[in-house]
Amino acid sequence: MVAPSPWANNPSELNGFGTRANTFDSESILSRPAVADQSGENFGVVYVATVPPPLPGEPFDPAHPAPGTYIRFQAFDHVLAPLDEVLPGPVTLSDGEGEILSEPLSIVGWGDGYLAAWQEQATSDGPSLLRARATSPTGLLGPEFSLSDSTDPTVVQRDLSMSFYETITGTDAAGDDIVSMGFNAVWIEESGTGADRTAHVKMQRYEVLFDA
Repeated sequence: MVAPSPWANNPSELNGFGTRANTFDSESILSRPAVADQSGENFGVVYVATVPPPLPGEPFDPAHPAPGTYIRFQAFDHVLAPLDEVLPGPVTLSDGEGEILSEPLSIVGWGDGYLAAWQEQATSDGPSLLRARATSPTGLLGPEFSLSDSTDPTVVQRDLSMSFYETITGTDAAGDDIVSMGFNAVWIEESGTGADRTAHVKMQRYEVLFDA
């Protein structure tokens, strides 16, 4: 049996290499990192950055990020170099309109980009939903969205897991394959109150469209 062994550009990185936190992240409390591969060529890293408020009596510096919790993302190539020519990073994926909750993050490489997801609550008395945002070879792909929307305030979506898929759905007029790609998501969804509260395993397949 062959045991896994670490790979790196040089010996100093064999115990982990830094993902080049910039000023934004160096002033933040970092947590819940997750990583996804993309066909062995690139990989994406997503994490939570919490920017604390200024200390009492310390003025707020407008050049620094506003206090709050952010979902941050950066992509790297196979030799650990940031893919800044595609999506200079790290970039913020969350839109700042809800409260990011304490569930672990999830990320999947979907063939031509990545999709990261997290748990968020839009209002203090609203449902806790899984929110997501995708990237493409040319940058961010559309706005933040819910994997499965609900207005039921008792709903809690949690424990998300995702995987990439690619399938041939037919041929075009030139006889070339039409390829569909995207990701599968599975999660736990609770709803109801008291003795009537239930939990179900839910699964959904998503196709990623550049013109969506």
